[in-house]
Amino acid sequence: MGKYMIFQVGIPIEMEVDGKIYDFSSAESYYQAMKFLATDKRFDDIRNIKDSNEARLLTKKPEYQDGRRPDFDENKFKIMREALVAKFAQNKDARELLLSTGDAILIKSCDVCIKCGFGEGSGKNIFGKILMEIRDELRK
Repeated sequence: MGKYMIFQVGIPIEMEVDGKIYDFSSAESYYQAMKFLATDKRFDDIRNIKDSNEARLLTKKPEYQDGRRPDFDENKFKIMREALVAKFAQNKDARELLLSTGDAILIKSCDVCIKCGFGEGSGKNIFGKILMEIRDELRK
């Protein structure tokens, strides 16, 4: 079983938030925007950023630290999963790429967050595990 790295960014997704459909420039933008309620201006600011990394970095600024959705931390991996499910359900090319990995172990190498990624040889690789779960679901 080989190892693959899938890192396809900038694929727009459509998501329902609080009963309304929103367009997001990427799964990452959805994840970052969900740190705030949809009625918060920062939700739209993040949602409209085209660069996924910029969206992530924006939420690190001081003015984005207060007033976050109170349940975000306890639901962040659920939110991440929802975004990834949408990405592969709504984009045929991304779905085919994920399925083409067969039974390979998928690893997100990320030194920023060792919970989501693998870090430098350590970490929980939650992102990779979610991708492998979604891949298995898509096969069924």
